[in-house]
Amino acid sequence: MTSPPTKRFRYTRPRVIDGALYALIVAVVLAWSLTPSAPLLWAQLVHTPPAWAGFIFGLWGLHVGTHWLALAGFAALDRWMPQRLAPYRIQPGAKVAEPRDLWRVVLTNQLVAMPLTLGAGWALLSMRSWDITAPLPDPARLLLELAGLALFTEVTFWTTHRILHLRWWFRRVHHVHHRYRAVRPIAATYMHPVEYVAGNIAPMVLGVLVFDAHPLSAALLAVLATLNIVVTHSGLHLPGLPWAVHHDWHHFKARGCYGSLYVLDWLTRSDRELLAWGRGPTRGPKKQV
Repeated sequence: MTSPPTKRFRYTRPRVIDGALYALIVAVVLAWSLTPSAPLLWAQLVHTPPAWAGFIFGLWGLHVGTHWLALAGFAALDRWMPQRLAPYRIQPGAKVAEPRDLWRVVLTNQLVAMPLTLGAGWALLSMRSWDITAPLPDPARLLLELAGLALFTEVTFWTTHRILHLRWWFRRVHHVHHRYRAVRPIAATYMHPVEYVAGNIAPMVLGVLVFDAHPLSAALLAVLATLNIVVTHSGLHLPGLPWAVHHDWHHFKARGCYGSLYVLDWLTRSDRELLAWGRGPTRGPKKQV
């Protein structure tokens, strides 16, 4: 079952305030890490469970918790202030038909595919003698690692996503995610398990492996990346949240804008059709067709 096509797509430009929530989350974590009690609390947290359980269930819990908390937030906004949200909807008036296997796919990905992938990741990290009990890093290291992890995740996600749009992969794997033409938050993890593992979970785990990143950096990445995938599937361009227009366009047209942070789309010009739409006959901050 697919979403009925819509003839309406509202283009809004990126704003300076976009992504402010992410900056706030990072700032709060940095401020906490500098408090006198932070090292002791961190040591208690990472030494309590077995190392493998702390990694697998810690990151799994952050991912699942962030995912459902974000979904609950969007559901509350949609329920209590739909009129206030109307100006921010990217595809206003679009109808969404839920796939019959929605909950089976989402729960299989989160409850089966992700723990197994994290288990494999732990095996690789153990071979590298990665230390989950490492003391808290200084803020400079945390920011540098987070930037490196974000860039690595963007490159691997963009590359994987571009491959998934090749005909063979699209027909067998990626078409599941594109059953949503007009996205909504629950569509964030509605995808084939192969795509969920290769395109969403593995890049984050491999980034930690490549950079030998601190556990706190990995935890922050899990929260921010999960929040990002829900926001970019929200169908809304809200102040303070990332620019979701580019990924909404990707679902609207099923092509172009393959990245999650929009960096590689700009560098590779895979956003040219979206930008051409935005520069169309109706110029200005908003264009609606």
